[in-house]
Amino acid sequence: MSVATRSEELEAAAYRRSARLTGLQGPIPLSPALWLLLAVVWGCAAHGHVLPVEPGVTFAAHEEHDGLVIDKMEGGEPAFLGPPGWFHRPGSPRYVFHVRDSGDVGLWVLSPGAVVTRPWPAEGNISEHVEPKWENHSIRLTLHPAAGPPLETDVFARVASQDGASTLSRLDVLSIDLRGTYQAALRGADGVAVGWLRVSVGTSDRGHVIYTAVLPRAVDESLAAATAAALSTEVDWIEQHVHGVSRKPMQRP
Repeated sequence: MSVATRSEELEAAAYRRSARLTGLQGPIPLSPALWLLLAVVWGCAAHGHVLPVEPGVTFAAHEEHDGLVIDKMEGGEPAFLGPPGWFHRPGSPRYVFHVRDSGDVGLWVLSPGAVVTRPWPAEGNISEHVEPKWENHSIRLTLHPAAGPPLETDVFARVASQDGASTLSRLDVLSIDLRGTYQAALRGADGVAVGWLRVSVGTSDRGHVIYTAVLPRAVDESLAAATAAALSTEVDWIEQHVHGVSRKPMQRP
């Protein structure tokens, strides 16, 4: 068994254990004054430059500093996904962002490719989540909406005639092997394509990693953001294990 295969099995097991936990800790009770202070700090820290988006896509995002910027979400609005404050407390999410008409949402990264969403800072159950699996060291994602059956991607195949592996792969050896644009169909339970997702790594001076997608209505802004975060952690994993990375990955899993 290869090291990559064993790693993928361990990460899948970690995801299953984490998903079964009832102890994803909720927010630690704080005084109203402290919550106000944290809100001010977060408001000052929140940032993000919205990029222009190609016509026809329903979702677009890019990495920026220590977070993700949602450049477009059909039916939603631009948003910045960043840490919940300067101090990361046990049980707090990796990212928090505001969803119009729904309030703040937290994203918890359980392992590379595995992300769950939950209201924040209010107590609440996991509402939507993204689950990874690997096929020949290439990731597929299963999206679990709040209502309706799951949706699953194909592996992310390299588009055009770019050099490197044919898919977004953990077998890449050099950072230049990773550079490129990858796209996967998003399929319903019947196997019919209902949309697509695309990730571009190191191909644009507008951002190191850029995400675009055409998503069905079942995928709301929270789940779309969780999907981008899941892909981000997979790109980070690959960059952590290849040679010649010229930048620090945004977040280490």
